[in-house]
Amino acid sequence: MVNANGTTGINFILLGLFNHTQIHLFLFAMVLMIFITSLMGNTLMIILIHVDPQLHMPMYFLLSQLSFMDMPLVSTIVPKMAANYLMDTRSISPTGCGVQIFLLLTLGGSEFFLLTGMSYDRYVAICHPLRYPILMSQKLCLLMTSGSWLLGGIDGLMQCSACGQLEPGKKAFKTCSSHLVVVGLFYGTIMFIYMRPKSNGSEDHDKVVSAFYTIFTPVLNPLIFSVIKKSRGP
Repeated sequence: MVNANGTTGINFILLGLFNHTQIHLFLFAMVLMIFITSLMGNTLMIILIHVDPQLHMPMYFLLSQLSFMDMPLVSTIVPKMAANYLMDTRSISPTGCGVQIFLLLTLGGSEFFLLTGMSYDRYVAICHPLRYPILMSQKLCLLMTSGSWLLGGIDGLMQCSACGQLEPGKKAFKTCSSHLVVVGLFYGTIMFIYMRPKSNGSEDHDKVVSAFYTIFTPVLNPLIFSVIKKSRGP
């Protein structure tokens, strides 16, 4: 792909969610409205919790942090999608793709850990109401928030690194695909018979399934291996 400055570069082609049709235009407008509503709602939530002294409690502090995470999370995907749709382009640079994946994984992971902290907050409030001010101190809330960001960032880095190591492992994984198909057929039918409740089936069904892994699977094995081997080559 030739860039504007005359140099060549490799970009990823995005499939996109919407085409330039009337129905997709309506859906695109709905997504934009949801995006704007999300930004406005979370912004108002943060401002309200900050200015109202009655809401200066651990639960609302964690809720404001959740809103703060939601804003960049929804902004990671929608603006790029909107720009591609309006400019009729469907490409993204490897660097931009990597940054987008990292932000998405980091923010999603951070929300996961923060929601765990919020669950603990509700547990303390319900089960230990008298000790709530001591157990849910301001210091603990700050530790929960910073820990959520830290663990989310680590999770994003680890998953991005793993994604970067999939282009060399793809060929090696393909060599196992035929084995996975055969193992899935064989053990899947056996598990269907012996692990399901007896009241959910009949003897006729068991006979059919038994015939599948005792008769049809041995017939399919050479076909599966030969077809996958032929498509993959030597």
